[in-house]
Amino acid sequence: MVRPRLSRRSDAWWVLLALAVFTVAAPATAQTQAQTRLQIVQLVDGAYRVSDGSETTIFAVTPAGIILADVPNRAFALALKQELAERFPRQPATQIVASHYTFERFNAASEFHATAELFSQWNYTAQMRRDTRDRPGLVIRRTQVYYSEGFVTVGGTTVEAAHIETAATPDATILWLPREGIAFAADAPLIGQTGFRLTGYTAKDTLTWLRAVNSVPFGYLLTGRGETLNKQRIADCLQYFEELYQHASEARANRPLGSIPLEPHVNRTSGPGQRDRDADFARFYNAMRVLRVDAYGAAVGDRLDSLPNYCNRFTTCDNGGWVGAGIGGVRAAYGWIGGAIEARYGMEHHAARTSLFYDDAMTFRTFQFSWLFRVSPPPLRSFTYALVAGPSTIHGDTQTVTVARATPAGAGGPILFHNSESRTGFTIGADLAMQLGATWRIEMPLRFTTNGGTDVATWLGDQRLQVGIGISTTAYRRIFLQ
Repeated sequence: MVRPRLSRRSDAWWVLLALAVFTVAAPATAQTQAQTRLQIVQLVDGAYRVSDGSETTIFAVTPAGIILADVPNRAFALALKQELAERFPRQPATQIVASHYTFERFNAASEFHATAELFSQWNYTAQMRRDTRDRPGLVIRRTQVYYSEGFVTVGGTTVEAAHIETAATPDATILWLPREGIAFAADAPLIGQTGFRLTGYTAKDTLTWLRAVNSVPFGYLLTGRGETLNKQRIADCLQYFEELYQHASEARANRPLGSIPLEPHVNRTSGPGQRDRDADFARFYNAMRVLRVDAYGAAVGDRLDSLPNYCNRFTTCDNGGWVGAGIGGVRAAYGWIGGAIEARYGMEHHAARTSLFYDDAMTFRTFQFSWLFRVSPPPLRSFTYALVAGPSTIHGDTQTVTVARATPAGAGGPILFHNSESRTGFTIGADLAMQLGATWRIEMPLRFTTNGGTDVATWLGDQRLQVGIGISTTAYRRIFLQ
């Protein structure tokens, strides 16, 4: 068989293709190490900072081994592992202190599993097990957990750790070397700036983080972004946010934001970011939710519309109309959703009618009990309003006197009739209120109730409207920061 010969041009193409394949198939670790260049700086004797330009961590070198704060990703871990082997060949990494859980950080920590034990907050392990359930090869064989506070000691050097639980990072750890006065937090709010345009941190999380970190004894703090903050800076930021929280709480408890003159509140704050105080104050205010329990009462006018057939076939008829009554109840609300239990009482209506054959008169007394769901839209200056709806139970007591005009011999006189029963109805309405002070308001309730039934002999009407004015007071109030 004669094999076809390739042309010189074909030979050139095959050479180029082979070079391309060789370039793509080069070892990934070599490429990663070429891209990841670490800067290692000694902070104090035995303590170092290492950074790749965008991410930072720290480690401590002891005669018995290295204590390392976890690193952000696998490329960082591979490069650091090589650096440590070259600089400290006799001291392997024996403890990895986890800052908070991400799969990338756990994957990076697993590069040191041959010699190191993982030290983490308890919540870290649950997320770790979830991600490694289907990855049997990805595991750290030795782990140690702590709950609120803990420490590890290697070769006479101690690293302490404390839990900072926030919504963004429920397993976050701040670690510090007490003897050296150095602390490290991989995930931290941008406390060098004011405002809450932060990386996943809310007003509540920022305040929680600052309170926890300020309680730690250290000289200066390193963050995972490479920032260096001294203890006084942390204390100043905490004072600023605590004052914002206090004054926003006072304002939130009493009045809607649109009616608050900000100057008396924000001008009392101190610390960094004074020019952004108004925005920070508004963010704190809007992040707050108030749990409040109120008691209220009002005098109301009650109008009962009688059933249409009540006056049929009668010469004269007088029924329905407005009477005086009262309303009182207790309501609870969290933010803009709540509920109320209220009673309406003193509703006594009278009706009378005449015909060719008999006359009758009725007294109809009712007592109403309602379970109401409340929705409170955003307030308008000093005015607030709420929409209410829910089932009601109406208890009616009817007394009727009937007198016949023409009776057989031996008969006559009034006929008395009494009936008591309860019916189920449905109530809708609204509450209007004007703030008078910290705890008192003028209330204007509006209610409309309908109930079934067509028996005019025992129930005068099936629809009633109530409008009134009264007062309310706050019996209990607690403010939550979200």
